Order: sequence, then C-alpha cells, then structure tokens
Amino acid sequence: MEIKIMCASLLVLFSVMSARTYAQSSDSIKVAKKTIAEDINNQFPSTRFLDVQYEQLGEYKYTTKVNDKEYESGKVISQNRLKLAMNYALIQKKNWVLSASARYKYEHIAFEDVEVPSGGVPVIAYDNDVHFHYLWTSINYTRYSMLWNKPLVSNVTISADASNKNFGMLYGSYLGSLILKRNEFTTVTVGLLVQSNANGISPILPTFSYNHKFKGSMWMLDIILPKQIYVRRQLLKHGRISIGSELDGNPFYFKSEFLANNNKSYMFNRNEFKSGAMFEYRLNKHFIGYAKTGWIEPLNGTTREKYKSDRLSRTQYDGNFYFNFGVSFNVLK
Repeated sequence: MEIKIMCASLLVLFSVMSARTYAQSSDSIKVAKKTIAEDINNQFPSTRFLDVQYEQLGEYKYTTKVNDKEYESGKVISQNRLKLAMNYALIQKKNWVLSASARYKYEHIAFEDVEVPSGGVPVIAYDNDVHFHYLWTSINYTRYSMLWNKPLVSNVTISADASNKNFGMLYGSYLGSLILKRNEFTTVTVGLLVQSNANGISPILPTFSYNHKFKGSMWMLDIILPKQIYVRRQLLKHGRISIGSELDGNPFYFKSEFLANNNKSYMFNRNEFKSGAMFEYRLNKHFIGYAKTGWIEPLNGTTREKYKSDRLSRTQYDGNFYFNFGVSFNVLK
C-alpha cells in the first residue's frame, strides 16, 4: 500500500512520542505535565529541537516504466542528501501543546548510461547531475484527554511543502493514539491516522507502537509502525546502539517534459526500507552526535502531479549501501 511515507511517518513518530511522554507522567489527565518539549530532554529523545544530517548512497541501477511499459533505464553513480529538521513547542498548557516543525532537504543525483526511446526525454535524469531542494513545514496541535478510561493523545496537523522555486501542496491530518498499557517496562499504543493528502493513496492508516525494556537487561525493543523496528541498548557511559529497520520517504518536486512539452512541475517520492545499525553519543547536555550505516532496499519511486493520486511513472531500483552521520541540538537543559 503506497502512502506518502515521509509525512505519515513523521506524524506517527511525533504523536507516539507525545503519547509515551504523557504516559510516563501518569495514567490520569490531571497530572499530564510532561509534554513534547520535556521529551526533548531525555537522554536520546526522538523529537529534537534541531537536527542536521548528511547521507551518502552507493551506486545502483534503475528502470522506469510509463503506462506499465519500460521507458527509461540507467545507473546512479552518486547520490547524497543534506537534511535539516527543527521542532519547537510554541505554547504549552496542562492538557495541550501547540508546536511547529520544519524540514529541508538538498539532494544531488549523478546519472550515467541513461537510455530512453528515440525522441524521448528522461523523467528525472534530464542532466548528468541534477539537484533538488525540498521544504516542508507544519503547525501541530496536540491534546491530552481520556477515552474509555484510557489516555488519548490527539494530534491535528496542517502541513505545506514546496521546492526552492514553486509552492507545493497544503494538506491536513489527524492522528489519535490510545495508550493501552503503561508500566515500568512496557508502553503500548494503538492509533489511527487520517490524512487529506491527495498524493497518498491511503487516506486512513492504522498505527501501533510497542516499547519494552527487558527486565534485568540493558536491551529494549522499540516498535513504531509503520515507521520503525529497533532493538536498542546503552553502549559506553553516554552512548546507545540501535539495530533494526526503518521506513523512510524522500520526496521532491521537479520539472520535466517527459510527458508533455510544457515544463510542468511534478512530485516524485521514493520510499525506502533502511536496515542496519546506528550509534548515538551524547556529547554534552545539548549536543548528540550519531552515525548509521546499512542496506537500503528502495520501494518503487512514483511520479504524480500535485493534488492527484494517478501515478504517471514508476521506477524500480537495485538495493545498495548507505552511510549517514549527523548532529542534533536540544535547546533545553
């Protein structure tokens, strides 16, 4: 089932972290004093004030189909990404939080041996080296309440994206997470994501999270579906190692004449399964450095027009290795 993975997974991660933070405070709404902003203070918080990362992918081959017929093939000899992310709590009250998030991605792709039909135009590889800038921002309203005598975390988000040249799309979403269980070792939540994004084929998506600390062990299991599955443990005094998989999306806007001679702007999105290991180290109370590496198994990359769900092209990729390193900053003590 195809969805716009980047936005969906960010919303799921954001809401689940809010739910876990709320659950850690109490099972009662009357003492819901821990919020998203306080979650940032944890040893290795999932929601961080500022994050900067660089990612390098290995070589791989690809094939693109248009109207279910092979249209383009070639090789990517270099691909790298620079990503910046920011999260900030604007207003904090006892039972609700208003926050803002922003993302920026620069992506460079170098192509080789690109082949298209005679007279055809490549979908994306219109040059040997192409560069893309993608921007995304959101306003998030998170409310803590009770449902069926269980804590409920509700998140309403208004999002917008763009390239460095054109505005992209505006869309909204609702994500509710119900905390089914919370004790010293285990937290379980279930939820439902409803989104208006026309580029997402599924407007409704179930969510699930399971966090378990093994008794008498330094290992823990961290599952947030459909975002990630990791086993984690402390390594060194201020370090942590994580082994597992995550689902990531990498969209961008581009202009191409491959379907019509009008230089129209399109949305491209490639979803990726990343499996491997990550090491994080707290440098001081504000900075965390990290590095991760492993194997990427890309799902199909799709091209669509804005606000439309019809797929104009589908691209298949070979798997390849990746390496990522970054640093995050937390403004709070």
